[in-house]
Amino acid sequence: MSVAAAIAVSVPAEIETAEPGREDRPASASATPATDTPTRRILAALARHRGRLTAAATLLVIAFLGKAALDVAADVEAGAAIVAFSATSRSAVAAAVAFTALSFAALAVYDLSALAHVGRRLPVGEVLRTSFCAYAVGNTAGFAALSGGAVRYRAYSRLGLPPEEIAAIVAFVAVAFGLGLASVAAAALLVAPTPVAAAMGLDPLASRLVAAAVLGLLALALVSGARRWSVAGFSFAAPSRTLMLRQVAATAVDVAFAAGALYVLLPETPLGFAGFFAAFAVATGLGVLSNIPAGLGVFEAVIVAALGPVSDLETVLAALVVYRLVYHGLPLAIAILLLTEAEVSRGLDRIAAMRLIGSREAATARLAAGLSGIAGLVLLLPAASLLMHGASLSSDSMASAATGLALVASARGLGRRLARAWWCAAAAVLAGLALSLAPEGSMRWAEAAACLTLAAVLLPQRRIFARASRRIGAVPAVILLGAILVAIVVAAPAGVAGLRPIGGLWLPTPGVLSSAGALLIGAALATALALLLRPAASPEVSGNGDAALGEALRIVEAQGAGDAQLVRMGDKSVLLSDDGSAFIMYARRGRSLIALFDPVGDPAAWPGLVWRFIETAKAAGCRPVFYQVSPALLATCADVGLRAFKLGEQALVDLVAFNMSGGKWASLRRATNRAERDGLAFEVIPPEAVAALMPELAAVSDTWLAHHNVREKSFSLGSFDPAYLAAQPVAVLRLEGRIVAFASLLITDRRESAFIDLMRFVPGIHRGTMDLLFVKIIEHLKSEGYHTLNLGMAPLARMADRADAPLWNRAGRAVFEFGERLYNFKGLLAFKSKFEPDWQPRYLAVSGGLNPYLAMMDVAILIGGGLRGVFRK
Repeated sequence: MSVAAAIAVSVPAEIETAEPGREDRPASASATPATDTPTRRILAALARHRGRLTAAATLLVIAFLGKAALDVAADVEAGAAIVAFSATSRSAVAAAVAFTALSFAALAVYDLSALAHVGRRLPVGEVLRTSFCAYAVGNTAGFAALSGGAVRYRAYSRLGLPPEEIAAIVAFVAVAFGLGLASVAAAALLVAPTPVAAAMGLDPLASRLVAAAVLGLLALALVSGARRWSVAGFSFAAPSRTLMLRQVAATAVDVAFAAGALYVLLPETPLGFAGFFAAFAVATGLGVLSNIPAGLGVFEAVIVAALGPVSDLETVLAALVVYRLVYHGLPLAIAILLLTEAEVSRGLDRIAAMRLIGSREAATARLAAGLSGIAGLVLLLPAASLLMHGASLSSDSMASAATGLALVASARGLGRRLARAWWCAAAAVLAGLALSLAPEGSMRWAEAAACLTLAAVLLPQRRIFARASRRIGAVPAVILLGAILVAIVVAAPAGVAGLRPIGGLWLPTPGVLSSAGALLIGAALATALALLLRPAASPEVSGNGDAALGEALRIVEAQGAGDAQLVRMGDKSVLLSDDGSAFIMYARRGRSLIALFDPVGDPAAWPGLVWRFIETAKAAGCRPVFYQVSPALLATCADVGLRAFKLGEQALVDLVAFNMSGGKWASLRRATNRAERDGLAFEVIPPEAVAALMPELAAVSDTWLAHHNVREKSFSLGSFDPAYLAAQPVAVLRLEGRIVAFASLLITDRRESAFIDLMRFVPGIHRGTMDLLFVKIIEHLKSEGYHTLNLGMAPLARMADRADAPLWNRAGRAVFEFGERLYNFKGLLAFKSKFEPDWQPRYLAVSGGLNPYLAMMDVAILIGGGLRGVFRK
């Protein structure tokens, strides 16, 4: 009560001046005039040092959590707990747990009433969580107003309450609990004084008189109707009669259920529940007044003195041990998990806000994966040490090793946020906690700490791990057999380490042989489990529908890059920015989610859009890939952890400066002039007239495909699709009225950069066909006011060939020099160079390791329309 009073007087007078019964009125609605009082000075100090107070509260919470855990460990020795539990029926323990839960539920009324007192309403779930943690720590660590107050300050400040209101809540809870406990203890002592009087050496009549006096003082305070209480110059608002009565009722319910939690663990006693309740209430009150952690010693002394004469002392002591574990140890363990999870979540939110991680959910999954691997190794180490020293494994060691293997195998699945991995890891954590309590009664603290840390992150975050895993039947038998072979290789060193000279031969001892066999089975099962904890194969990406495509086309027309019209092909999905000003077009191949080009639209939306694409890819269990991106996007790609690998050079013709006069253009002028003299005529067909010419265009396309023995391409190139072709103008060359060559032109309303996409011609017509087609397209676009013409990329062009160049560049240079059988690399570069373009590098952005090569293979298969298309020009 002394600590409660000290906290109570710090409540500022301005917190509550509303009339009784008006708890819903905002606390700030009626502030008293500003005067230099101790209350106002404390209020000003709280406002000035809010940041420091938050940090101090965090440190206090951590300190009190550690102190409470040590108090429980010192109070309840593991061996004694095992003996006590073995002597207690499981139904009694279950009933004690249920009464404990009801007691803590009643305690939540204090926080709800305190919030009403200061005129605040918060989510009930958050209030219940905060109340539970505050009482779980305060009941065990002692100095309940300070330890529980630190928990409340940390939680309520996160919900936006100012320090002065939190101080009022802490004071209200402390005073209300003290008054309520005094009322309940006095009432119980008045009704059944004999057990308490006998325990404390008092006369029953004197006990009744003391109880009556206490109740009289409390009743006087209740009926006085005072609106403000003053203590030592500090003034604070008195709670309304309604709140005071509610708190007395809540205390009675709390103490009754807490007493019930111990009563069901005790043997039958002639005192009955009424007499036991009186002894329990007084013992609890004396424990609180002592400020000793959990009332340790004081509480037990009163209970033993009251029950010892009428019950078996050893049974009472065993019941008190179990009660300490159930009412103090179990809530404290849960509170540690809840508070740790809250702090970890808060830290991850801050890191996510600083853009150091993609999202809190992804960071939580990675953290859980790392902790799962660490916990698994901690559980594995004892068994590994025994094997390396040639000792055999006990059943306990083998169980710990199997649990560790399960945690290690679950780590990758947790990183991918798989539901099956969460269940596997949760079961392994619970098993690890059980195994950390060794048969001899000593706690293996390293294993327990590792499992508890993982549980604190894993168990409260079930909703994050919701992705499906691969079906069991989807893993080929040959892969499982390979996993078993790998396990044999892993287990072999343990067997070799256990060889001993027996009869002139090096043989494994029977114990080591059985241990190595157990390790072999465990490794095989863990490897198979890791294979099963893989993401389910997501369906192939398809278009998003007319609405998304319509939004994308609106963005395309508002910007200047004509190659963005490739979104019309319908073979790519669209990822729109939050404000609808930009999009990424992408497709999936294998485990690669491949974005084509830079994002299209407002550059200001690109960073956020790239982050969303990264998260989308990882959510689908894919590697994020950006194909043919410009240097403008590389900084953003680096920010999200991707590396750039050069693909080649893109040719951009400056239409404004283009002029074929001069000696360097002589060869091209002769070729085009000759083609025109031979009867080739150029024409640009507007989109509305393309459909009528589709049969002729199809004939040219089929002839070209057959002659070159190639398949239609896709993704980064257009294919011959009538609807796609008819959406844009088409440039054609005619010979004697018949179309012999054509090229589709991708343009936008802004007329900045056009793109030549689909190009087909009838082979053997004229050597200058494509030269004339391109020159005429350039002249036409220049006359229409376009700025540049994008001729597309020359793959692997201008790759560094220095000896110290990266492997990617040297391999690309080698393919460019000697890979003409696969693709006409040099011929394409030479043709585009005729038009004196500005060469700009284009890159593949992907994470490192083998990912660039795997991603490039997926890109090639995607563009080629299948694996066969990769090996056809």
